Amino acid sequence: MLIDVENLSFYYEADKIIFNKASFSLSAGDVLTILGPNGAGKSTMLNCLVNLLQAKSGKVIINGENISKMSIREISKYIGYVPQIHLPTYGYMVREYIVMGRASKIGIFSKPSKEDYFFVDKAMEKMEISHLAWKPYTEISGGERQKATIAKVLVQEPKIIILDEPTSYLDYGYQYKTINLVKSLSEEGYAIIMTTHQPEHAIMLDKYSAIIDYNGNFKFGESKKIITESLLSDLYKIKIKIPFIESLQRKVVCPID
Repeated sequence: MLIDVENLSFYYEADKIIFNKASFSLSAGDVLTILGPNGAGKSTMLNCLVNLLQAKSGKVIINGENISKMSIREISKYIGYVPQIHLPTYGYMVREYIVMGRASKIGIFSKPSKEDYFFVDKAMEKMEISHLAWKPYTEISGGERQKATIAKVLVQEPKIIILDEPTSYLDYGYQYKTINLVKSLSEEGYAIIMTTHQPEHAIMLDKYSAIIDYNGNFKFGESKKIITESLLSDLYKIKIKIPFIESLQRKVVCPID
């Protein structure tokens, strides 16, 4: 297993549990989609998985090693993390911003090589942002920054990619392109963990899903078993149907009156 999460719990106060006893394991090529209402703790869980926050109990094992004993540089060799919010602080050119993802591959007193920039150019091409190479990162749109940050993670060459709301700020068409990108990355052998507000994304990816509700309860399993009408109706407090659409050859999520 690339990542084993064992009984992970987090709370700010003892009577306010964010999530409780979360457990799951992922291998190369697996995809986990984490669903939950606003404020349920999805982003908090991701921060615990990359050791930006320390869990109150439980552990995260990466390639057999407890993440709490690993340095940031060691973690970055295994995990690439795309946060939900990207706040530009300096006007690096997009190409220079992306090459920073090669930091764990470059010596302390070295500078990026032609090989490093080769990875950068390939990642920009994959994310369809080659035309932004020489634009300041501070002057591109939120959706473009999202794409650039995903490219920055790709050049890192991690084993696990963690995406917090990867379709936020993206237009309707590119949301679906992003889901297809996640599929292709899993086929290349990356393990993917992503949060989303769209249950249909979990259906489209058709691997594993996890649910975090307002009480901190965590449920994990195969998406086709986890994503049910009753569970989503309870989670989002609206009536939901999940019919199979013959022309699409898949189920779709439909809120109803």
